[in-house]
Amino acid sequence: MWMNLGCGRIVLTQTFRPYKAATFIKSEDSFFQVATTKELCVYPGDVNPRVRWEEMAPRPIEKKDFTTVRKHGNGDFAALVKGVKGQLKAALADKRPVYALNYAKMAESQDGSLVIEDAKAVRLVLTDTGMSEEPASCYLLRLVPKEMFTNQTLIGRFHRDLDTQTLCVKPLGILTESAIVRLTF
Repeated sequence: MWMNLGCGRIVLTQTFRPYKAATFIKSEDSFFQVATTKELCVYPGDVNPRVRWEEMAPRPIEKKDFTTVRKHGNGDFAALVKGVKGQLKAALADKRPVYALNYAKMAESQDGSLVIEDAKAVRLVLTDTGMSEEPASCYLLRLVPKEMFTNQTLIGRFHRDLDTQTLCVKPLGILTESAIVRLTF
């Protein structure tokens, strides 16, 4: 998954490898550069569409790229939650969309769960519950430097917890002004 720096959409690149042919089709390595493509093919999709390209030229990430990604982050959690709930109601939509969230503060709530809060004090709960196919990442947030607890951008996967009927966020990474802290692969 990566962000289109032009429009701010987080898109997915997926290579489907049939089990019997997995040894013949190479898997993609993690990519921490900016990909410049001549032509980008976007598959139908709403929030996180799948994309592919034939040729690309990689370049190192510059400070302006971090600034651009942070500008595209969502800082109004109330409006974002409304949009995510609408997304989750669509029959063919991705039930676990990924967004960039600009948070004012990350803290531990009174019940011990981690939360992020926007400038208007709207909170979102961070959890690994219900996402067993991905490695846990919330426990890693207690290990990051203290400066990452205020005014950063979190890349998170939304999920509706059916047991508690709440909308939760799984942290995938934190984007600072000069670095990407990856919490899961």
